[in-house]
Amino acid sequence: MRVVYKYLPGAISFDNNKTKLIVIENNELFRNTIMELYLGNEKEWFVFSKNFTPVVYNKKVRFIGDVLNFNYNDKKLISKINEEIQSIVNDIYYENALRIKEQLVCLCSQITEKMDFDVDFDDNIETSSLIKICSFVLKDDTNSPLEKLLRFIRLMRDYIGIEFFVIQNLCMYFSEEQIKDFLKDISLDKLNVVDIEHTVPAVNIDRAEIVIVDKDLCVVDS
Repeated sequence: MRVVYKYLPGAISFDNNKTKLIVIENNELFRNTIMELYLGNEKEWFVFSKNFTPVVYNKKVRFIGDVLNFNYNDKKLISKINEEIQSIVNDIYYENALRIKEQLVCLCSQITEKMDFDVDFDDNIETSSLIKICSFVLKDDTNSPLEKLLRFIRLMRDYIGIEFFVIQNLCMYFSEEQIKDFLKDISLDKLNVVDIEHTVPAVNIDRAEIVIVDKDLCVVDS
């Protein structure tokens, strides 16, 4: 697993299971880099690869621009979770679902009888339709933003197949101990994470590999 960034001389490897921290001290470059990520890497400033073969950015890479406020109930993620729920229903609760469908058809028939004009309805109710009615969502039951972020990253990897995650300014919001715990979990789970910072963190992070692009666009290995 590797990532190439336009302003670095070589590729960064994820072989050591460390979070990759790119510090961009030049204001304009930092801004343009973040904008490029928000726009979906249109100019291909980043190239992520697996077994030396580039992956499709919009399928295998996820940019989380705000670690404090992101869409936890991602539409694609919920869709995949609903598919798993449907499999559970079909495998274990098929009879229950069948009874509910019959009751819905009966209810719809009774409703049509009360109408002043003729109406029809679809009496072939799919299990997926029942699940959508329930509007399953991920329960946000933690007060820890980093725990929520880690859970989201794991789910996106397991359900959507995202292989690389890019976040920004992680070190701006959390203490040294919190960051260390988070990066430890990232390492143990072998998650491929790139954190982009504007300034060199004032904390000692032994589980991160830091590369600095200074104000003059010179690269410094930390």
